[in-house]
Amino acid sequence: KDLVVDMRPFWEKTRAVVPWLLTEDRSPLREAEGTLISQALPSAKAFHNADACIMCGACVAACMSHEADRNFLGPAALAKAYRFVADAREGEGPRTLRLAALQESTGIWDCTRCNFCVQVCPKDVQPMEQIIRLRRAAIERGLTNTEGARHVTGFRDLIAQYGRLNEALMPLKIVGAQLRRLIDILPLGLHMLWKGKVPSPLHSRIKGADRIRAILERKDIRREVG
Repeated sequence: KDLVVDMRPFWEKTRAVVPWLLTEDRSPLREAEGTLISQALPSAKAFHNADACIMCGACVAACMSHEADRNFLGPAALAKAYRFVADAREGEGPRTLRLAALQESTGIWDCTRCNFCVQVCPKDVQPMEQIIRLRRAAIERGLTNTEGARHVTGFRDLIAQYGRLNEALMPLKIVGAQLRRLIDILPLGLHMLWKGKVPSPLHSRIKGADRIRAILERKDIRREVG
């Protein structure tokens, strides 16, 4: 009995990410509704191996975020979610709704990228990489209302503006216009300022910053480098 594992939370989180294709009205996409499923089956390459998951739960057992917060969806469920986000047979509307749900609390932005899930996966699914792809897909669709998304976009914007990271402005980029969050972090900011740990927000752009911005603005840069 001591070796019996309660897998109910694991399967509940898997069901929570809606592991099936959806139509525009968010109903399941079935074979009877047409020949779409059989005629447009994506290649395995499109899923980046996410469809190889055997749902063994090894990645969840190794996940540090899940250890800290049992409500975190976990790498297995999120990797499964990417398999459907990457499926071209699902419409853009349902895909955007799926990503919007995944960016909520306990979703894609709660992953700390410890990489343990990648190390223990027996099928080389690389769940952390699938989570990163989910984040990228959400940002590309303008889903940037979470602090995690603002961290990514703020980091990029500061690099594009200055050619390097402006660490003094970065917290403001993450918090955004949330007055309550600004009040929450104000004591920490003042303490850091008192201790001389806050760099000047007025540093100048580095030489060649325009070239860095041009690289960041190239839409095909990821394809060229990898």
